[in-house]
Amino acid sequence: MEVRLFRRVGFIYAVLCFIGSAAGVIIFFKQLVDGGRYCDGFDCGDDGSEYIVYAALQMIMCSLSAVTCAFLKVGIDETEPKYICIYKAFMVTRNFILIVRWTFESVTLGVIQISGIDSPIVQEKQNLASALLVAISALFGLEMWIIDGIQRYVEGEYINEENVEIL
Repeated sequence: MEVRLFRRVGFIYAVLCFIGSAAGVIIFFKQLVDGGRYCDGFDCGDDGSEYIVYAALQMIMCSLSAVTCAFLKVGIDETEPKYICIYKAFMVTRNFILIVRWTFESVTLGVIQISGIDSPIVQEKQNLASALLVAISALFGLEMWIIDGIQRYVEGEYINEENVEIL
């Protein structure tokens, strides 16, 4: 793909990620404010406090994701490679955390099934956790490809700007 095309792809990617992250912040904030239980007794424990912590952590993660999407957008507009590196480090960390989380969830549900508690709810959650693990892994590769292209574009433009200033 043409390196200059990554500017447009990167802009669309940054906007979509920002919208998704902002929607995540709103959804998790609403769940925290409502105080309702958004899971069954299997996941929440006895009093549901585990889910409140989970929702708060997810809201923080979505907030950080929205902020780093702004870094990506500024990095593309201002042709600053440092901003792209900051976003890339956050994206790798975020995806690593999500992959570990869904791997743990999938393995835990597999152990529950092996121990004899085999219900349709457990099977459904196992399938969902496995599907999310595969999807996040695939999207991680796509994101790395996009960010690598953006980084090549920005570094190329940055070098061109320095050459023009020298002349």
